[in-house]
Amino acid sequence: QLSVTRFLKINEKLFLGAYPKTVQDIQQLKSIGINAILSIQTNDDFNRHDVCQEHFKEVCNQKGIETEVCSIKDMDKQEFI
Repeated sequence: QLSVTRFLKINEKLFLGAYPKTVQDIQQLKSIGINAILSIQTNDDFNRHDVCQEHFKEVCNQKGIETEVCSIKDMDKQEFI
């Protein structure tokens, strides 16, 4: 069972959910076949949840999960343009 909350399988190749916060979350995603993560979290989001963005990317890399961060600030119209 995944500890990552709000996790939804869209189709065989696409999943949507809250970002993994622990090494165990990342390992669980890897175990079900996730091989890439696109994070839209900002540095403030990572910091608010006490997650180091660089460590997150490093652990994903070690687990064989490609990671890309494309930060989008919530409710900021300019971010969506």
